[in-house]
Amino acid sequence: LSQAMREVSRRGMVQRVVDPRGSRQWASHLFRCSNPLIWLLSVFFPTCIAADARTMFNGSNCMFNTLCVSPCIARDEIRTGYGIDGDCLSDTLLISLLHCCAVTQMHDEVRVRGPAPMPGPPMP
Repeated sequence: LSQAMREVSRRGMVQRVVDPRGSRQWASHLFRCSNPLIWLLSVFFPTCIAADARTMFNGSNCMFNTLCVSPCIARDEIRTGYGIDGDCLSDTLLISLLHCCAVTQMHDEVRVRGPAPMPGPPMP
């Protein structure tokens, strides 16, 4: 918890990333993966792929994400950050029942949409 609080105080809260097309749907299909290696890794190491997706999304520490953040929470944060329709229950069910597809979708979504903008003054 203290690591999470340090990250929030250092970087601020993650702002919502709006899809330029105005879509509130996932850009990546649940059953279509763009990278078969990511899908294969998500079958055996879903927590690591979810942690990597969260790291790409908000720049947080990958080791912290792997050890302390469940894939359900990471999916909820990514979905909410991009303004995608859904709720915590659907995130939990997808991670529980279709973990390799849901985690691959998260990873693909962050790769397609890019990282969340960080608050604060622009970097020089």
